[in-house]
Amino acid sequence: MKRTVTEANLNAVLQRERKVVINADLDGILTGMLLQKYLDWEVAGYSACNGTLQDELWLTDPDMPLEDAVFTDLPVCLDGVAVIDQHFVALDNTTVMNYRADQNKINPNIMRGYAYRMPDGTGKYFNKYPYNTMQIVLAGLENIGAVGDADIMDLGKVIGRYDVADLVLRADGIIRNMVKYGPNCRDWGVWLEDIGGYNTAGLLCIVYEEAGSRLDRYGYVEERLRSFGCEGGDGGCSGLFHAGYDAQHNERARDNLKRYFSFLEEAVGVMAPHLPEMSPYMRLRGYKLNGLSVDTVDRIREGLNDGNLFSYAITYRNTVSKTVRL
Repeated sequence: MKRTVTEANLNAVLQRERKVVINADLDGILTGMLLQKYLDWEVAGYSACNGTLQDELWLTDPDMPLEDAVFTDLPVCLDGVAVIDQHFVALDNTTVMNYRADQNKINPNIMRGYAYRMPDGTGKYFNKYPYNTMQIVLAGLENIGAVGDADIMDLGKVIGRYDVADLVLRADGIIRNMVKYGPNCRDWGVWLEDIGGYNTAGLLCIVYEEAGSRLDRYGYVEERLRSFGCEGGDGGCSGLFHAGYDAQHNERARDNLKRYFSFLEEAVGVMAPHLPEMSPYMRLRGYKLNGLSVDTVDRIREGLNDGNLFSYAITYRNTVSKTVRL
């Protein structure tokens, strides 16, 4: 019998027929595909918050209370806002406890009590979760019985010079992480398998046994993603959302998004998330802070206390990406 991860609030968050705001990259879209198929979640919008001046949400209803949706692959830190994320690493143990107290958030680093600065003075940043958000959701769906012991996608299906497993594992660089940080990946793999089931174990087996041979195929996947206008190799498409859903309503950008989503749907064999009519939220702004100084930590805590800090994450060892509400 699988362990019930009560502190992760799987049963509380993974309810049927919820609204979801999907992060605008490959991992976010794949995550949205699973939630839409297995829990009938409705797309309420998309997000692109990377610590830049262009940070934005696109919502079907710009006046929707943010508490009405679940944000995937984006660490929204507002109290009462539901989140499924893996990027966030807490500043310290106090932050871990405060994050856990919110019954609407799932984050593996929080679940294991990992923080940038632990009570004994050590840090757990380099022990953070090395997989993607889709794998957390997959394991969670198996844990609650929404996904059974049958293949949910054909991982061996060939797409040109790579296969579906290459595509899925390109999300957040899983194969590269395994090659560079093998022991940490195996440690977290045990944790994921303890929560998930058949599909989780199958995907991890590919990571463990084939990472070295698959790394050379990264470039083929990235080339295909860029052909749709994605930025970088991680399938990020915030630029397409800006062009297609901001004031200019660029039809070519919208067409590229539709082609991108259709490609993923055909490749994975799961219906892509809907692309409804949306408007920009226009109430956010992102920043990058270099160095985790006392002043930086104080500013983050001040933003948490006054409710103006929308999202933040330690993106590198000494860099903080944050998004504030205007």
